[in-house]
This record gives sequence, structure tokens and C-alpha cells, in this order.
Amino acid sequence: MKRLILVLGCFLSTVGFSLAQSVGPSSLNAGAGGGTIGGNSFDWSAGAIAVDTFTSATFVITEGVLQPMDKTTTVKEDPYLSQHILIYPNPASQTLFLQPSFESGGKLFITMTDVSGNIGLEDQETLISGTEKQTLHTERLASGTYILRLQFIRDEKSFESCYTIEKLK
Repeated sequence: MKRLILVLGCFLSTVGFSLAQSVGPSSLNAGAGGGTIGGNSFDWSAGAIAVDTFTSATFVITEGVLQPMDKTTTVKEDPYLSQHILIYPNPASQTLFLQPSFESGGKLFITMTDVSGNIGLEDQETLISGTEKQTLHTERLASGTYILRLQFIRDEKSFESCYTIEKLK
């Protein structure tokens, strides 16, 4: 009888374990939302696994945001820039201002790209005192979301950070 209970217990635990490992498709969302930007409606979710991808000549649409990628691009976020530069107004329509408050001068590299990676604006400025206000003329850019990449080089040290900018009409 003990042998039968032992065999039956092992069998049930194995079946229970194997069923636990065969969970069907599921989705775990860390957050979700939506809105309207420039007359276009957007819905988003963070943490969902993509099931289908639809493509056309100009769009790639997936059901989720966590996509397996062979190559990724990252920028080391440096708190020095966020502590020493003020970016306003955001959202911007015609002009975006950068007000640095660095201790000394250096080179400031400015790149603004759309979400597809196309460069919309690129500039390089030499800051003498480190506090010269910069004016970016954004009137020729289409409405949408842009990534503002700033790199400040001083005394052979490089500080780099990215910011999301909303461009309005």
C-alpha cells in the first residue's frame, strides 16, 4: 500500500508540474494608456509580448512594445547634463531653448531625430563661459515626437543624455 501511495504521489506531482510548465499564451502589462497627438490616436502598453506585426511601406505596427532585437542602441544617461541644462518649452512649436549652467565652457553637440531615426536638426556650439543660451529653430520640423540628444565635451570628458521633445504646429 505504501508503494502504491508513493507511486501515485510521484505521478500526480509530475503531472501537476508538467501542467504548470505548459501555460498558454498570456500577457503581462506593466502599464497602458492612450491619447491623441497631432490629430492621431495612439494606444500603448508596456510589458506586453508581441503576437502579430503588421507592416506597410511607411509603418510597422505591433501588439506590444517588448520586441526581441538583435541590435539595440542605448545612450548612457548622465545626470550631469540634466542638472546643468534647462530645456524649454516642451512641447515646442517654433523654438526650443537650451539654457546651460556649466562651470566652464566646452563643446555642445545637439542632434534632434524623429522616432524613425531621421535627423531633423543638428548643431554644434562652442560655449565660452558654459552658460550661453542656445536657440533651436524647430518651425520646419513636422509635428510629432523627437529625441533630443545632447553631448557636452569639456576637458576631454564627455557627458551625454537624451530627452523626449514634443513638437506642435
